[in-house]
Amino acid sequence: MPPGEVEPDAVPAEDVRATLQRLFLEGPFQRSPQLRAFLSYVVDVTLAGRGSFLKSYSIATQALGRPVDFDPTTDAIVRVEAKRLRQVLAGIYADPACGLPVRIEIPVGRYEPVFHAAASATPDRIVFPPDCPVIGDRPRCSRPVVQGDGKLRAALAAARVVAWEFDPATGLVAHSDHARCLLGVDPGPAPEFQDLIHADDRERVVAGFGAALRTGGPFEQAFRMLRPDGCLVQVLARGDVVQVDPGQVPRLAGLLIEMGLA
Repeated sequence: MPPGEVEPDAVPAEDVRATLQRLFLEGPFQRSPQLRAFLSYVVDVTLAGRGSFLKSYSIATQALGRPVDFDPTTDAIVRVEAKRLRQVLAGIYADPACGLPVRIEIPVGRYEPVFHAAASATPDRIVFPPDCPVIGDRPRCSRPVVQGDGKLRAALAAARVVAWEFDPATGLVAHSDHARCLLGVDPGPAPEFQDLIHADDRERVVAGFGAALRTGGPFEQAFRMLRPDGCLVQVLARGDVVQVDPGQVPRLAGLLIEMGLA
């Protein structure tokens, strides 16, 4: 492969760009426009297949606002900012809860970044552990999705809408406690949520969860669910990525809307 090109099947460019946008939400990048400009420039050039041509001069004049007469032998801004950028990236990725889909590194001695796919934060199966203690039909180890507001809970139940939340760190799907009206789930050991999804829709739906977590984008999927009583219902799941607590792995949260019998 020619120098400077990104192997097309190694890390998808859209995953790199999604990671870049999530990195820019981190404090060090929020506080430093220069770091954002530096990283954005070298990533864009590398994704365009020209990473091997990255030099101090181009970074200084194209990203850091230096004039065309910039001289790297007398102005060390690129070396200084590159060192700071490496330290910031190392600090962010050192947090096991960072949850970023791609690891972006700038090796010492060069400015061309390299991209590594991170271990997926999304489990292969979306499950309630069979031995997880439950309160109603909600795992005790997962916080309630809808709390306190009786009117809101009544409205959701009347509309046959379930509030749900998926935590990729634990693999748990939590939902509002009237979910038995829609899903037919009784109190006791909760079934594997994924097994309620019709077999023909399951792979697509689980892949949609994973894509939303990788890109930080919204989630919308229509699919069929097979209730334990044998009734097949059509549902629409809508959600988005949310950051529950600073430093924690992002979650998906949203609504599950019954569309009628399938």
